[in-house]
Amino acid sequence: YKKEKDKKKKKKEKEHSKWEWFIEVCIITFILSICFSYISTNGVSHLNLVASIFILIAVIAIGIIFDIIGVAVTVANEHEFHAKATKKVYGAKTSLKLIKNASKVANICADVIGDICGVLSGAISAMIAAKIAEKAGADGITIHLREDRRHIQDKDVYEIKKAISIPLNLEMACSDDIINIARDVLPVTCTIVPEKRQEITTEGGLDAAGQYDLVSNTVMRLQEKGIKVSLFIEPDKVQIDAAKKMGAEYIEIHTGLYANTEGEARAKELNRIKEAAVYANSIGLIVNAGHGLNYTNTQSMVEIPYMHEFNIGHSIISRAVFTGLETAVKDIIKIIKK
Repeated sequence: YKKEKDKKKKKKEKEHSKWEWFIEVCIITFILSICFSYISTNGVSHLNLVASIFILIAVIAIGIIFDIIGVAVTVANEHEFHAKATKKVYGAKTSLKLIKNASKVANICADVIGDICGVLSGAISAMIAAKIAEKAGADGITIHLREDRRHIQDKDVYEIKKAISIPLNLEMACSDDIINIARDVLPVTCTIVPEKRQEITTEGGLDAAGQYDLVSNTVMRLQEKGIKVSLFIEPDKVQIDAAKKMGAEYIEIHTGLYANTEGEARAKELNRIKEAAVYANSIGLIVNAGHGLNYTNTQSMVEIPYMHEFNIGHSIISRAVFTGLETAVKDIIKIIKK
């Protein structure tokens, strides 16, 4: 009976210990998240570029170090450290304590600190990229807050807005939660785009005419806060008229078909974009263009009259892998402003 009682007592103590550890991890995670978030919010966005890069390197280094510790304690041989501790080798006793609590140490180091550093380094990197683009002469920064949040996160919108002094353009769908974020952040411009969960990137222009009530309500809610609105649409007169009717100040012509075709088909699509730009300008809309534009096909787009702005992202980042972001931005600016 006594053995059975002791067994139940140990089992209860073990379960209690698990709950205690769970609560401790939650508290530690919460405190660390607040600390790291404070550094990001009140530090990096207000620092210059060099200081921001140093902080990014420090955050990445901390993440790597703690990941190494987390992995090391799970694979280390405890017996070897007993021998070292007997010989009073420096650090052996501390190592033994870590190894004996390997699961807890690995949880804190890899799953908590490592993951927090990973998220934070991504947020800081986005701010640094925006600062570099501004330094290189970009006229504005465009970010896309998707409903599925596969690109930037909510917090990034706020931080990038604080980090730059050039206009911010927020690409977004007609989603209530994102509309509320836009109304709070107050970017200079919001570009309304279509979204499909399964798509890799935005495919095709917004059907402003077919979704008139939904889109016009979004336009109204954004403009109430003084935000200028652009509609990402096909070079189609019906869509352009719908944009004008609902009061949008801008349109952004979808150039995906132009970018993905060649020869006669591309020339035909280029002419269609030109006609759309001329018509949109004639009824008082400001004309932007974007999607699939790169260092080659943008040259023909520049020759179209009334083009106000080009939103180019993927090709710049791809080129930046080889040239650096600042050079990549400067190169595309030379093409646009030649």
